[in-house]
Amino acid sequence: MEASQLQAHLESLLKSANQLLFQLQSFEDHIFQSIPPHAQRYASGGPVIGLKGFKSQIQAEKKSLEKEFELLSSRQMLPLDDVEAPNKPPQVLRCSNMHYFTSVWAIAAQCHAIKAVRNRVSYRYEGRKRNAMVDIVAENGEQWVKVSTMKEHRMLLEIAKEGLAMEDFDSSDSDVERSEDSNASGGKMADLSELGIIRHAIELKQAAQHTWINYMHPKIRLVFPNILEGKTKQIDLILSEIRSLGVIVECSGSLKSYEQLQSSTTSMDSLFQVMTPLTYYPPLTQMLNLDCSILISLVSDISHCAPSTLPPSDPASTSAQQYNAVQREIEYEGTMPLLPNNVYPILRGRKLVCIPEVVDRCQEIVNTMGTEREKKRLDWLLDPQNDALNENGVQQLRAAFQGESIHELPDDLQIPIEIQIFDRANSPSMIHELKLSSIHKSVFFHGLMRDITTITSSKLTAREVRQRILKWAEENNPEQIGGPKVCVSAFSRSLLGKGKKTETCMP
Repeated sequence: MEASQLQAHLESLLKSANQLLFQLQSFEDHIFQSIPPHAQRYASGGPVIGLKGFKSQIQAEKKSLEKEFELLSSRQMLPLDDVEAPNKPPQVLRCSNMHYFTSVWAIAAQCHAIKAVRNRVSYRYEGRKRNAMVDIVAENGEQWVKVSTMKEHRMLLEIAKEGLAMEDFDSSDSDVERSEDSNASGGKMADLSELGIIRHAIELKQAAQHTWINYMHPKIRLVFPNILEGKTKQIDLILSEIRSLGVIVECSGSLKSYEQLQSSTTSMDSLFQVMTPLTYYPPLTQMLNLDCSILISLVSDISHCAPSTLPPSDPASTSAQQYNAVQREIEYEGTMPLLPNNVYPILRGRKLVCIPEVVDRCQEIVNTMGTEREKKRLDWLLDPQNDALNENGVQQLRAAFQGESIHELPDDLQIPIEIQIFDRANSPSMIHELKLSSIHKSVFFHGLMRDITTITSSKLTAREVRQRILKWAEENNPEQIGGPKVCVSAFSRSLLGKGKKTETCMP
C-alpha cells in the first residue's frame, strides 16, 4: 500500500475519531443539562453508565492512529513487519476498532432512553458465574442491543469452519425435518449453536432471563450493519435461527449507517433528546400514590425552614445515628433544598393520593415525634374534610401551608391530598403470600391495582418490595409478572424532632 493511500486512510480514521469524541462529549453535556442535579449526583458512573469508558477506548485508539500518522510523516512510508506482504497495511490499520466504535454510536443514536454503553452483565448459569457484553442498554434498561460488525464473508467463513455444507441449507428442509435431524444425531442444529454469533445470542438470552427490569426480562436486539438480508441462503438461515431464540434481528438498510447519520439533516440535539435516559422510571402517571416517607418530607421543618433558623439538636436527646442523620440533612438542605429541587418537580401537575393506612401511620409518627409546625402541615396536607372543601377553603389551606415555608408552593401542586381506600379484598392473590409488612402491601399494591406510580423516598423499601415479588415470580415460574410502578426520590427528610421550637422559618 502506497504512503499516500495509508495517509488518506489514517486521516479518515482520525477524522472519525475526533468527530465521534466531540459528539460523545456533546451528548454527555446534553444529559447533564437536561437531568435535574439530584439525578446527576446519584447516577453511578454518570447518567449513562459506561459512556466515559467508551470515550476512553476511542481516545486510546486515536493515540495509536496519531502515532502511526507521525511515523508515516517522518518516513514517508510506514514500516512493515518482515512476515507481512508488501501490499498489506500495518497492523494498527488492520486491527483498528474505529469501524466498530462508529457503528455502535450510529445504532445508539437511533435508540431511545440509553442507560448504558458497553455494559458487562454478570449472571449465574448452571452454577457458574458468567458474563455477557451488551453494547447499548436502551429503553431505560428494557432493551439490550448487541452490534456485530461481522461482514458476509466472515460469517460464511465461520459456517465453513463448522463443517456446514451447502446441502445443509437446502430451502426444502422444513422446521420439522431440521428438528428431527437435530434430535436424532445432533446434526445441523447442534452445529449452528456452535457458531460464534449464535453462541453470543444464546448468552445474551441467558443473561436476560436472569435480569428483571420493571418486572420484565430485557428484550435482546442484534444488529448487523454490514450484512444484507435476502442475499445469501446460508446467512439468511443463521439470521432465522437467531430470531427463533426470541432475538430481534436487524440488518443493513433498516438503520442509518454512521456516514448517513453525519450527512443527515436531523440535528444531533434532536437525537440527544430521544437518547437521553428518562429522569423518572417507570414514567410518572397522571395520578401519583404517595407513601409515608414522602409525606414526612413534605411536612418536615428541615424541608421548609432556613437551616440558620433551626435550633441545634442535643446529641444526648437521641441516638448518635439519628443525630448525625438529621445534621447531614440540614447541611444538604443548605446547599440543595429538597422541595423545589426534588419533590415538587415530581408532584406538580398531577393528582396526589394516599391510602388511610398511610394517613394513620404518618399521624402516629408526627404526633409522637413532630414539632407543632410539622403537626400543622400534616393537618393541612391531609385535611379530612378535603372532599367538602370549596375553592375558597382550598386556597385558605394553601395559604396556611405557604405561610410556614420559605419555598414557593407551585400553583399546580395539589393540596390537600386525596385519600383513597385500598381494595384489599380484590387484590392479587400473591399479596397474601408475600412476606411484607401490612402497610407496605397496602401502599404498593394500591398503586398496582390503580395502575399508578407510587412515590417513595425509601430505596430500601422499594428494593425489598421488588425482591419479594420477583422471588415469588421465580418460585411460581411465570415468564413475566406485573408489579407496582415505583419511583424513588433521591433524598428524604426526617422530622426535626419533638421538643424543638423554631420561632420562624424565615432566615
